[in-house]
Amino acid sequence: MKPRIHKIVASKTYYAVQFDYNLWANQEIAEALKRQESAISNRQKAILGHILGAEQLWLDRLQASSSGIMVWPEVTINGFLESVRRLNLAYLSLLDEIDAEEFSRPVAYVNSEGIPWANRVEEILIHVLLHSSYHRGQLALLIRDEGGTPVLTDFIHAVRTGLIDDIG
Repeated sequence: MKPRIHKIVASKTYYAVQFDYNLWANQEIAEALKRQESAISNRQKAILGHILGAEQLWLDRLQASSSGIMVWPEVTINGFLESVRRLNLAYLSLLDEIDAEEFSRPVAYVNSEGIPWANRVEEILIHVLLHSSYHRGQLALLIRDEGGTPVLTDFIHAVRTGLIDDIG
């Protein structure tokens, strides 16, 4: 394994803005799926469920708890929307509770293959945000493949149009 030669330096405000963006983008993609003329495919439902399941799993790891949610749960769009709103509040609450030094605290966990790992809080937060974005991209592609028009969920679009607060 490569030695770590970097430390991520980000503030609580930065992460709070990113989680607000994540919530907005998750809601946008879910609403787009709701508006689809054709029925939502099983693959789309699975990816939507995985976004939710992974966000909950990582929150559980950060809080050293277990919600019992699967990584690929079955969800409805309304259930997804309700859950991502709840998760956003939980991540924001977590950010409120920790101090700056806490971002570099290692979190030990066992991955889905049974292998023990440890990552810093800041690495996990970044992973959660990027992971959800990656899967929203997959959903956008599936919407386009089925003849629909994917919604714009770019961060810069959300800031430019005032849909979320900017970092500064």
